[in-house]
Amino acid sequence: MATVKESLPSSLRIFTNLSEKELASIYNSLPSKRLKAKEILIKEGSPVSCLFVAVSGQIEALKEIDGANISIGYLERNTVYGSLVQEKDMVSTVTLIANEPTTVLCIDEKALILVKPDIKVKLLLNLSLIQSKMILATTDYTIKDKQKVIDMCRIKEKEYEAGREIIASSDKLLEKLKKIPSLPPYSFELSKMLMQEKISTDKIVDFIKSDPSLMAIVLKTVNSPYYNLSQKVSDFHHALLLLGFNQIYQMVMDNSLNNVIPNRPEFITLRDEAMIVSNLAFELGLISGFEKPIILSTIGTLHVIGKAIKILLSKEEEFGKIFNLCDDAIISTIILKEWKLSDLVCSSICYHKYPEFTTPDKIPATVVKIVSLIHFSKYSFDMITGNNNVASPFIDEYLRLIGLNMAIDEVLYKKLIPVLRKKIELMPRVLKEVLAEKV
Repeated sequence: MATVKESLPSSLRIFTNLSEKELASIYNSLPSKRLKAKEILIKEGSPVSCLFVAVSGQIEALKEIDGANISIGYLERNTVYGSLVQEKDMVSTVTLIANEPTTVLCIDEKALILVKPDIKVKLLLNLSLIQSKMILATTDYTIKDKQKVIDMCRIKEKEYEAGREIIASSDKLLEKLKKIPSLPPYSFELSKMLMQEKISTDKIVDFIKSDPSLMAIVLKTVNSPYYNLSQKVSDFHHALLLLGFNQIYQMVMDNSLNNVIPNRPEFITLRDEAMIVSNLAFELGLISGFEKPIILSTIGTLHVIGKAIKILLSKEEEFGKIFNLCDDAIISTIILKEWKLSDLVCSSICYHKYPEFTTPDKIPATVVKIVSLIHFSKYSFDMITGNNNVASPFIDEYLRLIGLNMAIDEVLYKKLIPVLRKKIELMPRVLKEVLAEKV
């Protein structure tokens, strides 16, 4: 079995311009360390006694701010941290922790003494060329920048909570919201079925088949420009075989929005958002191993209800000013609770905006994974529809929470979009166009 040293790749920048013979001679001189996932390399405040060179894996840099460890960056392969010279007052300004099995070189003065002088010169020259990547040199700037984001997020959090209190204290507004037309009865029955611990897709399909009006909705939608399929679908069984359970369920839930969101031009974009986020959430749920991804599909559809109601009621002079002070997630939550949807759905939608301004620990444990998945689904929607200015300061923490320990773009372009592309012919027309034109 190869040792860590024997397996060190010669493509590392610190080994540039070294011959195989020179590489072989320094492998025995430079100590290395293999870290397990979640193992700490160095703690914040500890003396810096060597220079760490990332060989493989990923190391996260955490900074303690107001008692919380905040992620401020990563050491990827070829990046370095620390100092070759041990100084009395030099301490680490961050905690470095491995996100996955990771290997680092640990270069200090003692190790360099054992390196031949001519090789040492090349090694030091290579190190000097990659100093720009050292977190140590940029930590102060990063921390200040991160602190500004945190301060802004706290302001937004206070505004959000203030909006919640304004709505809760407005009897007229609450009465107005209670008069909003409800979802059709079948949507509540489907929602209840999904909350059952051992419900099967067959039972949900049987429920849809038992209602002639739902069967008609499915066939009408499948054969409409909504899907723009190349073949005509003759019956429900054919539709189920062709599109699969999730697409059938999504079109039924999408149709249920007709009672709340008018099918008018100013609401088309909103309906498209609900449909796309619903599809993204379902696929992301599958990728991350979420037990019931169809629940994510439901929340993806319903999360826009508050936005629609804000548009409808903001034109009324009596409520316009109030709506400017509150968030649509709060409105959605009030409506869904009034309709007696499950606590899981209501709570998930209540907190679905929280990842925009706070860390996962501020969200109830019962829904934090669902909220994380919905948040990344919305983030992905913004990215693939061309809204690249979306801010998500804590998204790395939410991705790790759902088991996706990788960069945002990697999740989106190497995980989510390839899965969608494989199913693109059987997806709604709008999503097909978005994937074809924007990605």
